[in-house]
Amino acid sequence: DDFLAAERKAVVVDWLMEHAADLIEASVVKADGTRTLDGDSRSARVGFEPPEIKSWFQPLIEALVPRCFSAFGIERFAPEQYELHVTASYHGDFYTAHRDYVPEHDNQVQTRRITYVYYFRPPGGAFEEGHLRLYDWQGAEGGATRQRFTTILPKDNRLVLFPSHALHEVCRVKAPSGRVEDGRFTLNGWVHRKRVRKA
Repeated sequence: DDFLAAERKAVVVDWLMEHAADLIEASVVKADGTRTLDGDSRSARVGFEPPEIKSWFQPLIEALVPRCFSAFGIERFAPEQYELHVTASYHGDFYTAHRDYVPEHDNQVQTRRITYVYYFRPPGGAFEEGHLRLYDWQGAEGGATRQRFTTILPKDNRLVLFPSHALHEVCRVKAPSGRVEDGRFTLNGWVHRKRVRKA
């Protein structure tokens, strides 16, 4: 909690308010690596790699990576790429249960290992629900289970990190006012390891 100093958070909010109209409809990545719009699985709007934010936000994530290896029980690796999106979720938006990295799939997101989500709200912004539901990935034989989960509130100025193979979902957002500032906003992304080509 209280991840960013006030002046840094203001930069993020200002960027969002200036570029909200430019965000595009969010897609999902299929097993074969193709991106597609899938209204049954996901509804949100996204922006990619804002340089005005990434230049200083990425080092903050980099500093946390060493702690994630032991905390998540994942193999250590030298990060090769840091991916950053801005995501806006408005009234009715959601993302059904999914994994950001699926070991069985060999595609362009196969190198994601650590997922991060930073929640922020513009001044006066208000919405309900939109919780992050993080399912227990320590189930039988390491598999995910839907019987046990942690519900994480999208609190302003909160950063959450978890292993990218963990099953998770974004619960439906309630923001009936229609005001831009009442959306659920995140800086979210992934720490990638080097791609290993399968023989």
